Amino acid sequence: MKQILQDILEILKTVGERQWIPVFENFILGMEISKSKELKKNIRMIYGGVGSFNDLVLYQNGQLCHKENTMLDELRRKLFKRITE
Repeated sequence: MKQILQDILEILKTVGERQWIPVFENFILGMEISKSKELKKNIRMIYGGVGSFNDLVLYQNGQLCHKENTMLDELRRKLFKRITE
């Protein structure tokens, strides 16, 4: 799971997505200090509601980031699968 979180963080940093960078930095840090069940619960919370992680579409300088969005979608699915196992 840590690799998935790191890969998502790298994509967010690449396009300069400021809102979600600290969230994923905290998840990665949390892997070392919290229980797996608690961390999974916290990650699961970002998947619901308006403005959630599921709704995130990446843009850079007003341009849609096709490649990064495709990669992010795949990582989002992998992460959700991992936290719901």
